[in-house]
Formats: sequence, structure tokens, C-alpha cells
Amino acid sequence: VAPCSITAIGTSNLSACNDNGTPANSADDFFTADVTVTFANAPATGTLDLTGDGMASVSVAGLTSPHTFTLVQMTADGGAIDLTATFSDDLPCTFNEPNAGTAPVACSFPDADLATVKTLSSGNATPAEGDTVTFLITVTNNGPADATNVSLDDTLPVGLTATVNNGTVSLGSYTAPTWTIPSLLNGASAALTLEGTVNIGQDGNTITNTTTSAMGDQNDPSSAGDDLTESVMVSGCLDTDGDGTCDSVDPDPNDPCVDDGTVGDENPANPIWAAADCDGDGTPN
Repeated sequence: VAPCSITAIGTSNLSACNDNGTPANSADDFFTADVTVTFANAPATGTLDLTGDGMASVSVAGLTSPHTFTLVQMTADGGAIDLTATFSDDLPCTFNEPNAGTAPVACSFPDADLATVKTLSSGNATPAEGDTVTFLITVTNNGPADATNVSLDDTLPVGLTATVNNGTVSLGSYTAPTWTIPSLLNGASAALTLEGTVNIGQDGNTITNTTTSAMGDQNDPSSAGDDLTESVMVSGCLDTDGDGTCDSVDPDPNDPCVDDGTVGDENPANPIWAAADCDGDGTPN
């Protein structure tokens, strides 16, 4: 009588990773696969048992080769699938395949509580035209896990012209509108600066800057602590020549003797106005 033999174990129809309803716990992530065992001269009694990374069993009654175990559940850990097939009533008839395929990687990640806070670091909530407005966006990882592939979107709002400091970061890189941080350790913070000067014509307008919340690979259990919006109210226009007329409506912003005709609103401390002789009497204003 020819001896029993098992010659191959293979996998097919691997599913995607399933987080088992616990997105912060990778220990119970799993996938399913069909496992095919090729054998010859099976014993007349007992079972064909699958052990290792997956467990299954079938009676040998009427069993033919190859046999496929369907929907075998295994751990999603990204490693090689190690399986052993054995006939229960002929224990020497066994076969191990240490690399029957590759498991999907885990799809659960420990929590990384990311807090996103925007502040008006320039301090003045009522800047004038020409003033510099600076927004500081800080992302803090409150853990417990390190965060990877963190990103948020933010850009300098309309009404401001970027300075050389705009888009500078303490960690990662910024290409408008996206700030990316490859890794942010538990307890660490990173900062993005958005900065610009108030454009001419913005006097009386509100300029608002809003960021999205930072997100990473890990589950973020809470948005508590996020502060995503800051605004300034522009108060005061740019009057280059000191003639009392805002540059945005001044017929010639660089000639103090050409303005809107209003008398008495001039700025005597402005050097351009003070040096001019608008009445032509030979004496500076």
C-alpha cells in the first residue's frame, strides 16, 4: 500500500484586512483566505487538520485531493502565512508550508489624539493696510501612539500678500494648501506659519483664516481642543503720501498735493507730506 503524503499547501482569494470593529486595536485584525491542500493516499479514517496561522478540519470520508478549506480566518500582520496540514489518524503524514502567501498588513492603529490650534501670533486683531498679520497653526500629538503621515490644509486668505515667512514649518513640509508631517511623536508638537501684509483696499473688511483638523494614519478619538479659525478686522488705510486720502482711492498715492480735496485730514508727521509745498508759497507744508 502506497504511503500517505501531503505535497502542497497554497492560499487564494485573500480578503482585505478587517479591523474586527476595534480600529485602535491591531491585535484582533484578521483576514480570510481559501487554503488548498494537495495529498495522496489519505487514511480511511480521521480528519485532515490545518494548523499554524489558520485552523480548519475536515473528515476524510469522501475526501478527494486537492481539498480547499474556504474562508479560513488568519491574523492580518503583513507576514508570511505559515500553515501545516496533518492527517489525524496518520500523524507522520504531515506537511508544513512556511510561506503559503503573504497576509495583509494590519488595518487598526492605536489612537493618536491630534489637537490643531490656530492663533493670531501677530497679536493685533485690528491691523491697518500694510500691517503684517501672522497666523500660527500648531499640531500637538496627545498620544498615546506616535502619529504618522499627518496632514492638514490651510492657505493664506484673500486680502493678504505673503511675506518671506509664509509657509515656514518647524517639522515636515508645506506646499499650499497642504502641510504634511511624516511622523509626530507622542507628546510632540509642530508649527506652521502663515503670514502676509494687509492689501490696499481692505480697510473695513474682515479677513478670516480657517484650517482643517490634522489627520494621520492613526485613529483620532476626539476633536476636543481643536481651534481652527482666526479673524482680523482691518482698521486703517495706507496713506503713503500723508495727504489724508487712502491710497486705494487717492488719484496719486505718491503726490501729497493730489488728493480727494478734503482739507485738514493731512498727516504732518508724514515725511512726504511735510516736505511738499502744496500751496506753492515756497514753504514746505
